[in-house]
Amino acid sequence: MAKTTVVLTRDDWTGDIVDPIDIAPKQITTFTFNGREYSLDLSMSSANELAAALAPWMEKASDVNVVGRRTRKIKAGSESSSETDPEERTRIREWARDNGYEIGPRGRISEAILQAFENRDRTPQNTIDTAATPEPAPEPDPQPAGDDTKPTPAERAAIRQWALEQGRDVKTRGPLSPELIRDYRQTHAA
Repeated sequence: MAKTTVVLTRDDWTGDIVDPIDIAPKQITTFTFNGREYSLDLSMSSANELAAALAPWMEKASDVNVVGRRTRKIKAGSESSSETDPEERTRIREWARDNGYEIGPRGRISEAILQAFENRDRTPQNTIDTAATPEPAPEPDPQPAGDDTKPTPAERAAIRQWALEQGRDVKTRGPLSPELIRDYRQTHAA
């Protein structure tokens, strides 16, 4: 005896059984709200109703890409995106500190610093308004030879505290950069 299995899809919104030709393109509609992800099996008409109900909210919301990082919408006429990855943000912060800008170790990077960073190669050095641009920070001395020992847990805690006080970008956990260790040891060598 042969068996036939019939799969019926029920619209989670209306409760109706959905005709296979009336299933929403992805069949399961997913969305996230307040950190929780939800999914619904919807017919095309229910999916359209949900999209219409959310449309005013989605117009005001920021898009989130596949890996979950928030992105900002590009303003009309802007030639580049303001989305940056962690490495790029680190380079921007280092550049800003090296060029005399006050910038914290985390948080939002001001639009003025982002624009200055983007325009750094296009702006001739002799036309920079020195009243608006602070003096660049002095170059640190090279690392003394042979000071490549790993810091103790107590020294790591002291380095993190010192880096935060200096406005430097430092992780609360994990390994410290060799440059940060070197700078701390040079500062505290005397």
